[in-house]
Amino acid sequence: MTELDLVRDQRSDETVELLAKRIEPTIGFVVYGVVFLFVSTFPALFGGVIGALAMHAIGFAKEAVITQVVALVLSILCWVIAWIPYLRWARRKRGAARMIIRDGVLCDAVVATSTIDRNAQLAVRVAINHAGSAGLAHTWERVVFAHAGFEYAGVAPFDTQPEPGTPTSVLFSPTAPYALAFAPSGKAFVIKVHAA
Repeated sequence: MTELDLVRDQRSDETVELLAKRIEPTIGFVVYGVVFLFVSTFPALFGGVIGALAMHAIGFAKEAVITQVVALVLSILCWVIAWIPYLRWARRKRGAARMIIRDGVLCDAVVATSTIDRNAQLAVRVAINHAGSAGLAHTWERVVFAHAGFEYAGVAPFDTQPEPGTPTSVLFSPTAPYALAFAPSGKAFVIKVHAA
């Protein structure tokens, strides 16, 4: 059963989770989390310094155990609070991806890759091969579809090279910047949608 078949059928929770991770992959959250780990140390440091200064202002010595405990607790509290925006952001991003899968409309689309697109792709492949890197495993195909009287397009990294005019499908939500384009093989690929 292909991913297109999974979307055509009843969209189970497993299907929603599988394809939501395709739109917002876990590795992206990990990378941003590592960056945020570095950023969150500054509020933690600030909280520890404020806690130590407050205890010193009350009259406790900086070497006192109570001063160190208060500074540590305030440091940990500020570090935890600093993670709240990241967690809300991650939940919102994955929730938006789930919404596309759960509530998106499956639109009929067509491959509309032009000769200019193919020539540009060939130039990129030649440049990458000339630089000594491995060739691209995917072909970039322009996909055009209509929804509610408006025409949209996106570029999908399909695993095959279909001919222009080949029918395909796109799972689309008008409120989302991304959609899933399905290659003729039935595999889903993420595309950024724009008005055609």
